[in-house]
Amino acid sequence: MTKKLRLLILCFMLSISNAVFAQNKVGWLEDVVLSDGNFKLVAKMDTGADHSAVNASNIQVFEQNNQSWVRFDLHNRWGQSIRLEKPVVRLARVKMKNGGVQERMVVEMGLCLNSIVKNAHVSLVDRSHFKYQMLVGRSFLQSDFVVDAGAKFIQEKTCSKL
Repeated sequence: MTKKLRLLILCFMLSISNAVFAQNKVGWLEDVVLSDGNFKLVAKMDTGADHSAVNASNIQVFEQNNQSWVRFDLHNRWGQSIRLEKPVVRLARVKMKNGGVQERMVVEMGLCLNSIVKNAHVSLVDRSHFKYQMLVGRSFLQSDFVVDAGAKFIQEKTCSKL
């Protein structure tokens, strides 16, 4: 194989990979739709976080069929709210900026971003003092999305109907 042909093949492969990535490019802020209740939240794409987290209030743990469940409320910036009940998948120990460790309940939720729906493990936490209701971590973003750190609300496909 000639040098020119190898270069041509390499350029072609790079153009294909860039086209694939461009399809699922998202900004550092995007609207995310939860499949539960078709509920929309503004989410920060957090490539520094392993997993996702959502601002939950009125968190109540209860037993159902010998399993721990949690009931909680979600609120979005448009004044809408939803109450959900989910089985607890696990307890997460999260390192805090102040050096402490916080234990959080983790549930599984279907999230839609750029018309791609995937299940994610999401920790429940009081984020009421933060600007954004949800953080979407690497475990959800990996393999499907590229985050443009200089852009926001750029997803081309929406998740209006789940």
